[in-house]
Amino acid sequence: MVGKYLHLWRRQADGTLKLTAEVWGYLKPLDDPSSHWFPSLARGEPNAHVPSAEVAAELDLLNASNAASVRKHDYARIGQYADDAVYLPFADQPQMGISAIRSHLKPYIERGRGTTFERVDVGNDGFEIIDGHILEYSKFAVHWRARDRAGVTSGGGLRLWRRGADCSLKILLQIGTHDYRP
Repeated sequence: MVGKYLHLWRRQADGTLKLTAEVWGYLKPLDDPSSHWFPSLARGEPNAHVPSAEVAAELDLLNASNAASVRKHDYARIGQYADDAVYLPFADQPQMGISAIRSHLKPYIERGRGTTFERVDVGNDGFEIIDGHILEYSKFAVHWRARDRAGVTSGGGLRLWRRGADCSLKILLQIGTHDYRP
């Protein structure tokens, strides 16, 4: 298969690895797959048994802000990325670093200005706290209308968040998939 993908493996108690999440479907291969490995998480154990209402509320606010930015066709969501973030956009080349992400997203946002987003839902199917990072199982649905056409674009993926020196969360890695239903 030609495309981009991300596999999340978790080491089990017996030392074996188990695939716990997979995102794939991109159309172009990564030039350097090793550039998307985050060794700081290599030995991390999820805090799956310690739910965090505070983190859940924080992610809800960030996702609501993202949805509002999409609805308004503004650039606010770009500010959610860390300076050294890696963004693997749907059907396009990986964007590494905030400059590349900004250069990619601004024209993408501008191309959507003729479209009305009637409803934008951004959320998750859960998250885990691993080595101080937050791994979010993200999802979205956008109800759109453009001239005589309308539909729902939806999908899901993974977002890896890192807490900055100011205690805010920033996206370190994002990969997602889209599907289209008229």
